[in-house]
Amino acid sequence: MRSLIVLVAAATTLTVRARPPIRGASPLAGDFFQRALQNTWRAVEATLGWSDLTGLGGYGEPFVAPDKSVYQWLASNDDFSKITKLIKYDESIVNLLDSSQGLTFFAPDNKALPSPRHRKDVHSIQVYHQDALPQLWSHVDILDEGDDDDDKEKKRRLFKAILHQVLLYHVLPYDSTSTRLGVNSTVQTALVAKDGSFDGQPRRIKIEKTLVPPAITLNMYAKVIQGDIEATNGVIHVVDHPLFPPISILDTAYMLPHWLSTTTSAAQKVHLEDALQYHYVRSQRDKKGDFEGAPDVTLFAPSNDAWKKLPEKLVLYLFSPFGSKALRKLLLFHTVPDYLIFSEWIHDARKEKDGNVVASGVEFDWEYTFPSGLKDHTLHVHITKTTPTIPVPGIAYFELQVENEKAETIDIVGRNGALHVIPSVLDPRKNDHLDEPNWEDWEDWLPKWGEA
Repeated sequence: MRSLIVLVAAATTLTVRARPPIRGASPLAGDFFQRALQNTWRAVEATLGWSDLTGLGGYGEPFVAPDKSVYQWLASNDDFSKITKLIKYDESIVNLLDSSQGLTFFAPDNKALPSPRHRKDVHSIQVYHQDALPQLWSHVDILDEGDDDDDKEKKRRLFKAILHQVLLYHVLPYDSTSTRLGVNSTVQTALVAKDGSFDGQPRRIKIEKTLVPPAITLNMYAKVIQGDIEATNGVIHVVDHPLFPPISILDTAYMLPHWLSTTTSAAQKVHLEDALQYHYVRSQRDKKGDFEGAPDVTLFAPSNDAWKKLPEKLVLYLFSPFGSKALRKLLLFHTVPDYLIFSEWIHDARKEKDGNVVASGVEFDWEYTFPSGLKDHTLHVHITKTTPTIPVPGIAYFELQVENEKAETIDIVGRNGALHVIPSVLDPRKNDHLDEPNWEDWEDWLPKWGEA
């Protein structure tokens, strides 16, 4: 019976699409109707025993941690002894999680912090992030005081600085239930960028929610295994993997070879790293160094299949020494420097700002034209957020189109911007109002265009 009801609800949700988008209130606030519907939905879940839809599990009382702050609940639960130990090394994080302000904490349990795995294959964003905090955990003893060795003290300070950043990335500076999380594509964390990237804005987490099977996934690799534990000062969501602050756009693309190996190879071939990368370079003079590259950028990255759609002879030309200039210009056309473009939050990082856009609301329909990385070429972006005609709390649909190409995957969060995967290589002549791009005639215009 339960399976039948789930399938009927899923079919209704997936087949009945939203009405024409409208602008509205904050996606985290919701109107009276949405809140009432959320409470009704929870009651139905509880009645039918749908514990997996809300993440109810074995960690204390459902939805409530009575008379305990977030920190007190973690410290009192043996299943979170590892993350509690890490938190105790940072008094500012203890105070934050024990404060009276509303917040959200993504709490990795002890199973999420095993000893680091030794892998030969590290070309996976999931493997990279799954192993990051376990690596920290395996060296946690270095935080213990009492050793006067200068080298160990230096390592201790560095470790604490990294740990502070990692822990802040698990915190949202507002309380957010799983229902509210589900109607967002990204959310801002308590970690504010201070390395010159992301224009000093709070780091973000990508949210993906599915109804069948019921799941919330963070940054494409960490799943919420229990949600909505309500503490006195916020909400706790238990996750099966720790979160790690995002790496640069190009590094992220390298971690997705099954999608983007052709794009990363192209960027490397034409030495476009500085347009997509943001990294620390040690100075040979004073050894302090500084960050270099692109601090703020959005990349619309063609997938491997997108490159395969091009004529084979064209691909051979682009990746030959003769086509390198055209390839470089083509890649630049897929970038938007100085803008952080996410589906619900657009930030202009230039000194002379046109004004930022917060595309907030239960539903919206938003269009804008951005200057691309290729001089005198722009990119038209169309973003919509819709909800089912029969409302289901915590479910929203996002769609992003660039030059009328619908992105396959949106809002991949990078240290220095946003990454969206698109199914076709964009034709720069679209800006000349071509009705249909035609790569078959590339020999007639592309070599000359590349040299111009």
